[in-house]
Amino acid sequence: PMDVWLKLHIILMLVAFGGLFPLGIIMGVTKHRFHVPTQLLAIVLSVLGIVLGHVHGGRVFPHSAHATGANWVVLMIIVQAGIGVFLKRYRAPTTLRLVAKLGHRTIGMLWFVVGGVQCALGLITYMGYCGDTHTGNCLAHEIMGSSIATYGVASHLTASGQGRRWLRPSSSLKSRSLDWIDAWLITVWGVFNTFTEHRWGQAWNHTDLQHTSMGVLWWAGGAAALLSLLHRPDQRTPLPALVIFFTGAGMVAHHQHMEIGVMTHAWFGKSLMAAGGVRLVEMALEEGGLGGKAQGSAEHRVLPMLRRFSGLLLVVAGLLFCGSTEQALASVAGNGLDVVTYMNGIIALGFAVLAYVEGLVYVY
Repeated sequence: PMDVWLKLHIILMLVAFGGLFPLGIIMGVTKHRFHVPTQLLAIVLSVLGIVLGHVHGGRVFPHSAHATGANWVVLMIIVQAGIGVFLKRYRAPTTLRLVAKLGHRTIGMLWFVVGGVQCALGLITYMGYCGDTHTGNCLAHEIMGSSIATYGVASHLTASGQGRRWLRPSSSLKSRSLDWIDAWLITVWGVFNTFTEHRWGQAWNHTDLQHTSMGVLWWAGGAAALLSLLHRPDQRTPLPALVIFFTGAGMVAHHQHMEIGVMTHAWFGKSLMAAGGVRLVEMALEEGGLGGKAQGSAEHRVLPMLRRFSGLLLVVAGLLFCGSTEQALASVAGNGLDVVTYMNGIIALGFAVLAYVEGLVYVY
């Protein structure tokens, strides 16, 4: 049962990992005077939340990845706080301080990922999902879905001034097009998918074949894109967008046992196809000079809008795939929810994610 202690645990963790830690990271990057107080408050709330999570009153959850992740969170808090104290007390420019500063910054940036993963694992644990024979199905959906959503957020951010400046030439690095970055991500993820979607030594089924073939599609398409950009990584290529488009086309026809599963995967596939199509339009406009600078302005008008649009579609697609596990869909159907209501909720969550990201960018 959801008692008051568990509710407080959830609230405190959401405030700490969803609000204070990200704000503290931004304040640290901008060297704001409230960086240390904000991080200290986040640590206090997270420690209190961990304590409240163990005030169970006899309530028992099976051992889960959420519990294992909590141990790593405690370790990260201790290390981060210790390094922070060291950096405050010892300001001499030594090699040890440089290493400590790099470690402090790296761990700080990891809070975005760790916080999101732990919140998702907490929801999965509370719902009782992903155990026993459902673990493989959950891993396939949650890892790939969250990766696509994260990639969508990154794509959305490249429409901002900060992202575009990062893609421009620098003294030590050639200019890199967005397609060059896409090609690397698609290739690496394709290799990972190819060798992890089937449990070796067991019989192959249609799901294994579809997911593994998707991995082959990704690394083959990504490798082709990389080779086409080998000598000119600042150029554009349609291949990454086509990989996304064809992945969506495959998902539209993805076999499922329940009607709601068929419709959910179809929405996921169509979102991917739309994202790939928008990316192709964006590239065509840029290569044709139709998305150029507006009169009296150094900023592009059309291209950032299209990039934000494709980013939103990727975020929505990723969340749709995360919410398409066997148990989640069975729970939706069992509670009398229709697929349109479920889709509306997930799409609204996609907008909320981008609102959260834009809020952090505004604070920065």
